[in-house]
Amino acid sequence: MRTLTSLLILMLTTACGLIPPQAPVTVKELLPVGATLQLTRTVEVPAGRRFVYIQHGVTVPFKPYNSVNIYVPYCQLMLEESASQTHPIEADRFRVTGVVEYEDYVGRRLHGEQYASLDLADARFSGFLGLGGSTDGGPGIIMYATIIGLESVRQPEVKEMVCGHWDDYGVVKPLTLEEFKSALGDLVVIKG
Repeated sequence: MRTLTSLLILMLTTACGLIPPQAPVTVKELLPVGATLQLTRTVEVPAGRRFVYIQHGVTVPFKPYNSVNIYVPYCQLMLEESASQTHPIEADRFRVTGVVEYEDYVGRRLHGEQYASLDLADARFSGFLGLGGSTDGGPGIIMYATIIGLESVRQPEVKEMVCGHWDDYGVVKPLTLEEFKSALGDLVVIKG
């Protein structure tokens, strides 16, 4: 019996060494502090807002509702405070000061464009959101955001980029670096 127990322990400890480590894939794992994100052209933050949406490499206008597809990776390039008038963020290099992954339960899927009022920034700062409006009774959805601290000497009012997507509970995962790049396209590129 003692020999059998020893053999089982040996097999288990040996088997643990056979599982290959997972290659890093998320933005947090692959975008180091000190890296540079380059905004390749000027974007404008609308008056009364503190961010501009970016999806598929273009800015997405804010209408009376959020016009991004929240189930596809997108980003919000954010100012420290809301702009009193249209605020340009000039093409510039921004140093990455930190990367944090954030997951927050939000509620149920909403009909049509009602979900469009959900912003990554709002979810980050307010926790659970009372969504209002009617729901379709579907499963709960979760927002998973990657928050990237930014720093620029020329534009100190630009503080962070919040990128993410929403999906069903248990399905949503952190953004991969490829999803992050796909959301930003050639508007924002990683420079080492």
